Parts: sequence; structure tokens; C-alpha cells
Amino acid sequence: MPKSCCAVGCTNRGGGRSDLRFFRIPAESRYPEQRRQWIAAIRRVNWVPDENSWLCSDHFVGGDSSKDQLSLAYVPQIFSHTRSPVKRKLERDWEAYERRAKRRLTFSHTTNKDKASKDGRSADDDLFGLRSAYENELQGAGDVWATKDSSCQTDMVGADVEHMEELVLESKKFREARFQAMEGGSLSQSSFQQNNAKVRFYTGLETYTALSTVFHLLTLRITAHHRHALSLFHQLLLVLMKLRLNCPDQDLAYRFNVHQSTVCRIFQRWIRVMFCMMKPLIRWPEREQLRKTMSVEFRKQFPRCVAIIDCFEVFCERPSDLLARAQTYSHYKSHNTVKFLIAISPQGVISFISHGWGGRTSDKHMAENSTFLNNLVPCAMLCWPIAASLLPTVCVCIVLN
Repeated sequence: MPKSCCAVGCTNRGGGRSDLRFFRIPAESRYPEQRRQWIAAIRRVNWVPDENSWLCSDHFVGGDSSKDQLSLAYVPQIFSHTRSPVKRKLERDWEAYERRAKRRLTFSHTTNKDKASKDGRSADDDLFGLRSAYENELQGAGDVWATKDSSCQTDMVGADVEHMEELVLESKKFREARFQAMEGGSLSQSSFQQNNAKVRFYTGLETYTALSTVFHLLTLRITAHHRHALSLFHQLLLVLMKLRLNCPDQDLAYRFNVHQSTVCRIFQRWIRVMFCMMKPLIRWPEREQLRKTMSVEFRKQFPRCVAIIDCFEVFCERPSDLLARAQTYSHYKSHNTVKFLIAISPQGVISFISHGWGGRTSDKHMAENSTFLNNLVPCAMLCWPIAASLLPTVCVCIVLN
């Protein structure tokens, strides 16, 4: 039976092109993870490969399959649904991978050259044996980069080492000078200690005590490192300033004397920790607590109100996937957005926030399909503002029976 490619839209068959090769789908017993990734990449609905399922070399970067998990040829990536920019990036990544492999082979040969001379073997024989072992390792399940006990010999001399030590020392001095400049500037930690108005403006927190409490809570999960460009306090200050003032990354880079990419890395690292550590602080209050602490004016108008709810949208990048692009497009904002349902208590405390939905989702659908309704009891009243420009008390009231 002639071999034929099982990819969707591919008409390659055996006996045609001389440079075409066919690879069998990895066996479940030997390579279960690689088999799963191959099936996911092929994208055939309700398809289970058998022993006669083959994939041609046109779908692999470099035209060959590999068992090396770090290789781009470990999983087929070139199909009819693959976009051209992705294909060009795969080609560049494959060239970089080959350069790393060649460099690894050269370093290993340099190391084994001295060993070969001691054992009475020639360098060419040793190189031939090394190349054979290298090719066998790529065909097996081992990792070509996982050799931990190998050493490499370079052409560096003592002067080069001294120059590198001088560069490290200069970098350390520059980092210390930057820390001192930040501590002596307008955004130093000492300038916030006795100025609650400044804390409120830059961070949104009421007092320095609240800022210090948040700082000590988050630093339980984030540790300082000597290679960090900013101290932990200034990293937190940078994140809070972006959340509070919506400062552009380049503006924050100028303020803190760092690169724009450093600002992005700091924000991403801290925002994940803030989500994990501060999510439990959003809790639904008890009915009795609401009644005891509700203001008099609010109690007159809405005595049974337990929450004021609304939906807000956050702009996001335009997805490349057409389905995700349609689901996130908001006609209200004329942009791709992520939508959230938020609820605050009559006292103004955030008591609920939903998971993100596409901007196309209606407010009604979000309220019905989120876990928000599970928090309500019979005869509870919800207030939904009918316009963002109106006062919070001008709203639609819903009584749940």
C-alpha cells in the first residue's frame, strides 16, 4: 500500500518526489507525549491514527523529524492553516537551533581533543565518533543539551577574564548608584512615609501604613535579587503607578531610569503575585453586616440593596484567530475588549468580580452565567446604574424573589 500524507489538504504520496520522506505517527507505548502533540498539530476532528498513518517531511521544520524535545522538528508545525509570518519565524528559529547544535559539537570536540591525545587516538577519529554519538542522540529520546558533566575549553586568556571582572564590577557600581539616586529623588521611600497625600495620588492607597502592609504581604512571594534594576519597593511603586495613573511604559522607564522592557517584566511579575495574594480579599459580606454599616440616606432609598453591579471593558490586542476576534469585538467600544462583571457593596467595597468574557458578551448573559447569582438570597435588591454619567443612586433596581 503506497504511503500518503494524513495532513488536511496535503496530497503528497510515496513514489513521487525524491526528497520527500514519510514519518509514522509516534507509538502510544513509546512516545505518548509526542504522539499527543502530533495529533493536536494535525487538527483532524475525531481522528485516531493507526499503523498506516504517515506524515510527510513537508510539515517539519528542516524537512526531518526529531526526537529531541528542544528541536523545532519534534512536532510538525507547517500546514495549510499555518500563516506565512509564522513559517518565516520557524525558519529563523531553525537556523538558530542548528547554530547552537554546531556550536555544541565544536565545544565538545575541543574538550575531547585533549582526551584523545592522551589516549593515543587521533582527533579525526574522535570527531567521527563524537558526530556519530551526536546523531544517535538526536534520533533517540535524549536531550542534546542535557549533558551536565561536560566541560568546554575556550580561547579566553587571563586578560579577557580580568576584563569581564571589571565589567561586572562597573555594572555593580552603576546599579548601586542608581539605587542611591532613587532614594534621594522625589520617588524615594522616605518621601512617602510622612506624606499620605502623595501616597494617595501615586498608589490610590489612603496611607503609607496601608502601602507598607501591601508591600510586606507581596514580598512574601517576591524576593530581592542583586541583578534587579530596582529595589522591591520601587518595583511595587512602579506597578501601582501604572494601575493608578495609567502611565505609559516609556514614561515609567524615564521616571525610574530603566529600560522599557524592564518595566514590562516588572509589571507582569508583580501583577501575577498580586492576583494570587490579594484575590482572597474580595469576599461577599453577610446581610447583617451590610445592614449595620449602611448609611442612613442609602437605607432610606434602598433598604434591601446588597450590591451595585456593572460591567466594564478593558482594551486588548486584536487576536489573530478569527473566532476569538469576533468574540472579543465590542460594538460599544469599537475595539477588541475583555469584559468583566463587578459588584460593590453599598459601603463602596468591591465584593465580587467575574472572570473575563469577550467584549461581544451581553451584560445579561454575564450576570446569568457567572457565579454572581449564587451569592444572593431571596428578596435581595440589586442596583444597576443606567448611565455612567449619572449619580450612583440613579439606577435600575431589581428585587429577586
